[in-house]
Amino acid sequence: MRTAKRKTTRNASANGRDLKTDWLKIKNVMQDTATHVKGKANHVLTDSFGGLKSKTTKIQNKVQNYTTKKPIKSLGIALAVGVVLGMFIKRR
Repeated sequence: MRTAKRKTTRNASANGRDLKTDWLKIKNVMQDTATHVKGKANHVLTDSFGGLKSKTTKIQNKVQNYTTKKPIKSLGIALAVGVVLGMFIKRR
């Protein structure tokens, strides 16, 4: 009977150590994965922001060129947009 208890205690200790090492392995893998995901997300956001900034600059240049070439038409468009927005805001 005592021998069985000793074996059970040894097995429990061994299982406890195995559990602890498994837990540490899982923790390390999770940390590595989190670091990888963070780096990838940062890269994607940086690329997206760069593309967005480029597109915004192009649109801004087009609008400036159009208003320089056709100022009266640009004022008419701005007035129409203002009137329409004013009507929507007034209804609320």
